[in-house]
Amino acid sequence: MPVESFFLPNESLQGEEIPAHIIWKDIPFTFIKAEIPPRLEVKNVFNVKEGGWKKDSFGFHLKEVEVDGYLGMVLKSRKLDAKTFDVWVNFSFVKEDKVIERVGGKVHLFRPEIVVEKVPSLIEVNLERNFVSPRIKMRNSGEGTALVMIRTPKGSQIKEALPQSIQDFREQYYKDLEENLESVKEDFPEHFDTISRFLRITHDSLVKAQTKTKKKYLSNYKEMERVLKKMFRIFETDEDFSRACIEALGAAYIKNLKLLNVFDDFLNYFNSISESRILIADPISVLPISDEPKELRMEIMTTDLVLSKYPTIKIPKMKVVGSESGELPVYRLFEWR
Repeated sequence: MPVESFFLPNESLQGEEIPAHIIWKDIPFTFIKAEIPPRLEVKNVFNVKEGGWKKDSFGFHLKEVEVDGYLGMVLKSRKLDAKTFDVWVNFSFVKEDKVIERVGGKVHLFRPEIVVEKVPSLIEVNLERNFVSPRIKMRNSGEGTALVMIRTPKGSQIKEALPQSIQDFREQYYKDLEENLESVKEDFPEHFDTISRFLRITHDSLVKAQTKTKKKYLSNYKEMERVLKKMFRIFETDEDFSRACIEALGAAYIKNLKLLNVFDDFLNYFNSISESRILIADPISVLPISDEPKELRMEIMTTDLVLSKYPTIKIPKMKVVGSESGELPVYRLFEWR
């Protein structure tokens, strides 16, 4: 058979790049015609001189390849309204207006779609009995994995937050790190200013509440980047200083590792999602609840494994009440289907 190998994946996430290739032997073609449906776009063609392939109403065509016997390409699917869609990609070797060889294949295009099926008006929580009922019913009605980010917008009486154990870890870690690095300052006074800048920006990142504005966040990020670059340059020429800083960081981390108790939450979260193909971007976030009913508003922002954008889902407001005050992991509010 003149075509020795043809590769085209059977399926692809919408928005994902799709590699393809053809390997042949002894096919005396005049040109190769590629039939690419409108739902796919041609990103690149390999083993063809620059400008050697031309797009047309069917896809593209070319008259020659640089090294006979191989043609490679990268296609990309568009994000479609339909959750699933099958497309056919065909290649024809043409000689004197006659098709002498033809290969092709079908690609199943898919994407996830989050559907909120039922939202209760009141959710009751008993943390001691590990009881949450009724829960918000949500499912992925499409194919592929959905990555969701759950946020409590302005107007919600209950706001998502990090677990208290994480906050305690951050504060105590910084306290011990500061103490350790003060000793490093004494041993390396020539780097006093650099260590002070590092501690200041670390304090802003770990101990202070979440930055209020995007502008302030970017400013802190850029300052941290500048400080770290300077420290790494010093590390390259001062091995003793490098070792002292690493030991200070490591000692503070190991000392406070016992404060982190989120590992069980991670395990419970992964058990809860089962085969629902829904991943929460921040599964350790919690909601502070009390024995007084409070209003909760939530928005769900969805993406997929190629970070495509999806419409934000606004969940109808509800009230949440607990038998006592405490922290409820956000994922516990949902029943994945």
